[in-house]
Amino acid sequence: MVVNSLLRTGKSFSKAPLSMAGSAIQDILKMDDKVLDELIFAQQKAKTGIYKSTPWNCTARELQEVGTKLAYKDMLAQKISSLSAKYPKEMKILNMNGKDTEFVVFRGSQGGSNEGYWALLKGTDDLYYVKYGTEAQMRSEQLAGELYELGGIPSAKKTIVSYIVPAKNKYSPNTRQVGVASKWMPINCLPDEYDAKIVREGFGLDCWLANWDALKSGNVVMSAGDAARLDVGGSLCYRARGGRKGAAFGENVNELTSFFDGYSNSLPYIKNMTRDELIQSIERVTSISDQKIIETVDKAAQYKKTSGGINPLTDEFDWGMTTTRITGVKNPEYLKEILIARKIYMDNFRKQCLALPQQQGESIEHYIRRVDNSLVKATYDVPFEKIEMSTEVTDGVKGLSMAERLTPSQKKLYEDSYHAFKTSSKNKIILPDSGNILSGDSMLHAASYKNLNEILTKGITSGDFRGSIGTGTGCATQTPLCADFWDVEGKYSIGEYFARAHFNPGEANFLPRTTPGGLSNTRSAMVFVVNKKAVSPTIMKNSFKVSKQDSILYKDNNMAGHIHYNTHRAVPIGVPANAIEKIIIRRSVYSPDEIQHIKDLISSKGLNIKLYDLEGNLL
Repeated sequence: MVVNSLLRTGKSFSKAPLSMAGSAIQDILKMDDKVLDELIFAQQKAKTGIYKSTPWNCTARELQEVGTKLAYKDMLAQKISSLSAKYPKEMKILNMNGKDTEFVVFRGSQGGSNEGYWALLKGTDDLYYVKYGTEAQMRSEQLAGELYELGGIPSAKKTIVSYIVPAKNKYSPNTRQVGVASKWMPINCLPDEYDAKIVREGFGLDCWLANWDALKSGNVVMSAGDAARLDVGGSLCYRARGGRKGAAFGENVNELTSFFDGYSNSLPYIKNMTRDELIQSIERVTSISDQKIIETVDKAAQYKKTSGGINPLTDEFDWGMTTTRITGVKNPEYLKEILIARKIYMDNFRKQCLALPQQQGESIEHYIRRVDNSLVKATYDVPFEKIEMSTEVTDGVKGLSMAERLTPSQKKLYEDSYHAFKTSSKNKIILPDSGNILSGDSMLHAASYKNLNEILTKGITSGDFRGSIGTGTGCATQTPLCADFWDVEGKYSIGEYFARAHFNPGEANFLPRTTPGGLSNTRSAMVFVVNKKAVSPTIMKNSFKVSKQDSILYKDNNMAGHIHYNTHRAVPIGVPANAIEKIIIRRSVYSPDEIQHIKDLISSKGLNIKLYDLEGNLL
């Protein structure tokens, strides 16, 4: 009878029975070389990872783990020999861990949908599978593998590599192609029905990381007694082929139920999962500390800080001008907050599982759907998924919605401002009469006369907000979903303010002025004067000066802007019309009939707004 059959039936070898005392693994390690050779051979030849029964009071998983570790070098040598016989070799220089390193590439050995090949570190037996894609995607895959490891589910060790792509002509710069190198790991076999129990141990992590292709054939393998996640490229924000998941990767862990849908690759492995297995797999996620998540994502972000720089206000070097660049994953704050939010969701799910027993005859799928339906889901009234982030703040990447870019804390800030805007717009506000005086309580916004009716009806709101509810516009703005205003610093009459010889940086581009130098498209603009005291405290608290860049909306560079525009104030969503105190126009541009029309329109809206010209005359 062959060794494999002996292992399946649980019979011992011709050697005397092993002692039952102590660990079964220790017993196996004491076996003589001949028996060890037979055990290794059995492990290499086995077509299933879990045996129906095993000898020596040893679990099948322990047997596979020991056998694989003992056979590691032989299995690696066999893999390298197989590649050498099948594919031609060529030398390639790859930058690995910041150092140019020589590799032996097995040309034509690509596996999967991305460009790639097997490569051997020259002069060693370190074998890697290297695949290429966008840097953001490759960094994301490396991060996903490390997050699996935090939960105790093995994944191939991944390292970022790159090579220089020469420019097509002398006018173009060289570029760098980025990839991820996954170190070879011993594979006993692909999982089958005997391995399903072990595969299910990673169900919670598959859901947490939204690894939609987790159990697609070849993406999970049996290795040394574990179901290792070999290819995790479909985790987090990315689909396996590089597309983004958009709003589908959010605070709600929809994968708990979607993995049971008919098209799911996971279904054959999880359909017979027990309630205890479900809870244990989720506890792998909930046992990971927030701090570990933050540290792991920060490592993937590859923050690079520089101290000192040119202060744009003084044009002099300033040691206090510290900048931080992200050279790894581009949205680390988003990932940290989303992963923690998804962990909290799964912990709430776990608690509900403990409180709700599975009913007699109820399938695990129906049980999970019932528990999930009892949870409160994260929802927003602002349709972030329909508002496209401006390329001004996404490094030129098009097609990213706010839903997949904003952190939960950023969404909450916008949401709070939106609710405050909707509520306060219904208030009847009696504004104080400050005459033609502008003060620190005033902030200014310029708009075209053609927008007057809309502003008096709906308020001064963000262009994204006006155009994107239900449609989507992708407005190019450096302050997404914010209305821009200019703070008045000091106390001026209207005439004094607009006759100034020097305006603050950026201000002259947006406000009409009587002195030379204003842009032509602002000369006919109307200036709306908003009284800050009439604006909801929530809206004002959430607003911020662009020059300070201290709002949480700057996380992940989701706001751009000019550090030297010191009077530029960004207001999330905007302010209602009842906070407008004055409208200032260039009288030479408007006829008496048009001026009367403006006043009549203000009256018809029931608003208490005074009309002035740039010289400060009440019209």
